[in-house]
This record gives sequence, structure tokens and C-alpha cells, in this order.
Amino acid sequence: MQRVHNANQIACAAEAGSGSSTATTTAKQIATMDEQKAVLLGEVRYAERLTQRTARMYRRIAWSCSFFGVIGGSGVVSVLSDLVPGWVTVAGAVLLMLVAAITLTMRPIEKAVANETDARKYAALRTAAGPMTASELRDALSKARETDVAEIEPLRAVAYNDIVTEMGREDMRIALSFQQRLLGAIA
Repeated sequence: MQRVHNANQIACAAEAGSGSSTATTTAKQIATMDEQKAVLLGEVRYAERLTQRTARMYRRIAWSCSFFGVIGGSGVVSVLSDLVPGWVTVAGAVLLMLVAAITLTMRPIEKAVANETDARKYAALRTAAGPMTASELRDALSKARETDVAEIEPLRAVAYNDIVTEMGREDMRIALSFQQRLLGAIA
């Protein structure tokens, strides 16, 4: 933002001092490029936050599946004891079956790792963006997006709200639905 301010100062000085339209045009182009770069950096940060939240969501799903898998497995093992009612064994078997089906079809660990990789990619891009021009950053962001994994769609608005809060722009927050608030709390 300092560069935008400096470019505006240059534009004002050029207008007042020399009357040269070339200097004014160049200063305005610099200010526009800096604004574009700031917008692109916001997009990079948004993508990073979205992938972080998505990865966290999948990690928590995986943890829950592991926890309930252990409980279900314990219920199945209870068949070895005469002290435990038969319904506990059946409930444990059903729970274990459901957890196994969710884990096999959803593959939360693999998706979490892929999203964590994307988050690191965007963090590296944000770090490397300092000396880049707006067009170089746009090209790098497009290239980074080519290998993105699928996100959890309702988390998009949650990630957007995170970013505008970080920027101190509470007035730009989006009203979240119940599903988005729930997923935001989990992720």
C-alpha cells in the first residue's frame, strides 16, 4: 500500500510541477499496477486460507472416523465376553462398518494432505510475491490454481470472511448460512 501512496504522490507532483502528461500517465499506471497486485495478493491469501480450512476439516473427519472406529471395534470385540449384552456387539459392528465405508469412500486423510500441500504452495507464492509485478503474480497464481484439489464449497464464504477480518474490513463480511457457520466452527 505504501507504493500506491507513493505512486499517487508522484502523480500529484507530476501534475503540479511539470504539466507533463507522460509523467502523470506513468504514475497512474504504477498506482493501478500496485492496486492490481494488492488484489492478487488478497486472492493468494484467500486461496491459502480456503485450503487450510479444507485440510483442517478433512483432518477432523479423519480423527472422528478413527475415534468411532476404535469404539466400534471395541464393541465387536465385546462378543468375547458374556458380561456384555448382544446389542453392544451388533451396534459396534454397524458403527465399524459405517466408519470403514466413510473412510474408504471419502478418503479424508488423502484429501487433507492434498489441501495442506496446496496451502503450502500458496504460502510460498505469497512469500515470493514481493519482487513480482502484477502480471507475473497473475501468471504465477494461474499456474498455482491449475493443480488445486477440490474444496468444500460452503467453506468459501467462511474463508472470505476470515480474510476480510484479517484486513480489518468487518463491513465486507458475508452473512453465513447455518451450514456455513457449522462448517466454519468445525474447520
